[in-house]
Amino acid sequence: MPPVTATGAVLTRVKKMADGVGGVGAKRHFSPEEEEALRKDESTSTIVKKDAKIDCEIWGVEKNFEQTKEHQQNHVDKVVGGLVIGTKLIDMLELVGIIEKALHHAPKVEKVLGPALLPAAAIVGLVAGMHENDEAIVKGQEQNRAIKKDNAHVALVGALDLPDSYRAKRFGDFKHVPRENGTVAFRMTEALRSDKQGLATLQLHADRGMHAARDLMNSKMSVEAFLKANPKVAEAYAKDAAFREGFDAYLHAKANMPSAEFQKFEAKLNERDGWYAQSQIAIRV
Repeated sequence: MPPVTATGAVLTRVKKMADGVGGVGAKRHFSPEEEEALRKDESTSTIVKKDAKIDCEIWGVEKNFEQTKEHQQNHVDKVVGGLVIGTKLIDMLELVGIIEKALHHAPKVEKVLGPALLPAAAIVGLVAGMHENDEAIVKGQEQNRAIKKDNAHVALVGALDLPDSYRAKRFGDFKHVPRENGTVAFRMTEALRSDKQGLATLQLHADRGMHAARDLMNSKMSVEAFLKANPKVAEAYAKDAAFREGFDAYLHAKANMPSAEFQKFEAKLNERDGWYAQSQIAIRV
């Protein structure tokens, strides 16, 4: 066997560096396409709309279907209460509200009944009925939109790399959304996972949320005070669903995970930080 030359020794040492600690840079985890997508940095809502094929935006903070329904019911109770109080015709009704409704629906009233003047009670009844019908249509549209959004939020939580305990908590928040094979949420999740470039960007947004939560913990401030002191973080939390999931997931992990598990969770985040650093991607908002 020929002796190892100086050049051979150098090559051997270089190879060991590439294979070991010195070779971290070689352990790249983003494809060129993923790197390009990360640099483009599309919003969470844009990616989810495209992949999940929904026609509405999703945000970090918004009402789910159950909350939307509850809000609508509370609003209806106030309106109905007002009408009940005003059952003694016009002198007992809130005159301003009735006039506003009449003006809004005047073209419909004239089209249905003609220009002839009607008894006050008939006009009030007709206008109230038209208003109630319009309101029912709007509320139905709001509920349908909320259902679409809820399915998309469940899909996002299912697709992101988040702690299992936090994921279970979020699925509990959307317990009204079916997740079995073949359901809408299941198909959306598969679509998000299949879009490697989009998923890499969604995870980046979630990781930015985790870093913001880590900064919060290090600051020793309350969540409210931290968000007030960091308006960009507050804006991202409100508008970016993936950022919000990452932020809340980190706080949940810190509060609930055993120390050893939390260290593993942090190690995965730190590993991804290394990938972002290699690609020169900013990890803070």
